[in-house]
Amino acid sequence: MVELDIAHEVRRISASRLAFDRSAQTLTFRPRGATPVGIAADEQTLRNWLQGALLSVDVAPSRAQPHERAIEVLLRRLQERHDRGHDPFADYRDRPRAALTPSLHEPTLPVLVS
Repeated sequence: MVELDIAHEVRRISASRLAFDRSAQTLTFRPRGATPVGIAADEQTLRNWLQGALLSVDVAPSRAQPHERAIEVLLRRLQERHDRGHDPFADYRDRPRAALTPSLHEPTLPVLVS
């Protein structure tokens, strides 16, 4: 299995309208004709958002790789929110950090004690 360079793929597929900076842990969206908007995001969080974007749409089969489709969906969603005058990242800013990345320290299911 080949590990993708997510920063490179995000920039390439979005034609540089999305940029992920791994060292600064930020994702920057460059809306058409507007000031760039950024959000704090580590690589795992970005991968979770891309997976969520891909799973949230019903799209026709495509020759594009799943990560390419996910980036396209995320970019389209951010642009649509911006076009409506909203913060493109509002849904991501409003989520509690715990909901973005599962904790390894807290069980997700109740523990049954007998």
